[in-house]
Amino acid sequence: MDLTDKSKHFRRRALNPNTNFGVGVNPAGRSTLSIHPPHQNLVWGYSGRCMDKVWDLTKKIPRGRLITYGGLARALGRSRAARAVGNVLNKNRDFVNIPCHRVVRSDGQVGGYALGEKKKIEKLKREGMKIEKGKVVDLEKFLYNF
Repeated sequence: MDLTDKSKHFRRRALNPNTNFGVGVNPAGRSTLSIHPPHQNLVWGYSGRCMDKVWDLTKKIPRGRLITYGGLARALGRSRAARAVGNVLNKNRDFVNIPCHRVVRSDGQVGGYALGEKKKIEKLKREGMKIEKGKVVDLEKFLYNF
């Protein structure tokens, strides 16, 4: 396949609405973009079913309440999977139906958010949380348990 054929192939795959994109950094520190067929998962080592379980549970967190990444992992029966839960939530693109902004770090820090930490803080404040220096004040008061 010559360069022109590769370009056409990439363009055809990129225009397919069922194509998943993966963005990363190679060992040389350069950004990379890879495309995957819809059946391949972009979250390392997790099946679509696992991702769906995380997202389904996240949907159940009521407005004005929070859970930690570890708490969500425990609710899924995977007590040591807090980081994996964060990775799955980072792939969420349905911000209306899957309120991943309601998941925070166990030390009260708001943690990451696909739209940026500032946006996460805005959303949490709209739901009644007080945030100071990137940390939820009175975290225990807002914690939700499944």
